[in-house]
Amino acid sequence: TAAIELNPDYAEAYYNRGKHYVKIGSLEKAIDDYTETIRLSPDYAEAYNVRGLVYGTMGDYHKSLADFNKALKLKPDFAYAYVNRAIAYGTIGEYDKAIKDYTKAIKIEPNYALSYYNRGVAFYIKGYYQKSQEDINRAKEINPKLVEFIENLFHDNP
Repeated sequence: TAAIELNPDYAEAYYNRGKHYVKIGSLEKAIDDYTETIRLSPDYAEAYNVRGLVYGTMGDYHKSLADFNKALKLKPDFAYAYVNRAIAYGTIGEYDKAIKDYTKAIKIEPNYALSYYNRGVAFYIKGYYQKSQEDINRAKEINPKLVEFIENLFHDNP
């Protein structure tokens, strides 16, 4: 807030305050700050990406997908925006689109275990069990602790 008072046109200050608002659960305030970040710096792909995450957390997948699309238009090699868009697609049942985005993310960032794990889940839902197992195994090779954490999460919360 002090940085914004000193320079109200400093986009990064709004971006950072938005992250703080997310951490404390003030999602509407986070949206406002990310929106101001984008107003001040319209080519800031990361701001669209995180605002998309917040919209998704709030259940507004239409706005979430629009922000991920904009982030990817600005930065076509943004692996994490592909992952986030894929998660949104999976949440609304668009598994083919999710698989496509996970695949793009893997091409850009081949050692990001979450992409493989989530694509494996999407393959499983679609009935592609062999592909699913291959992706889950690859995720385990890359980051066994992540996969263990996810599996424990589901095991502990049926």
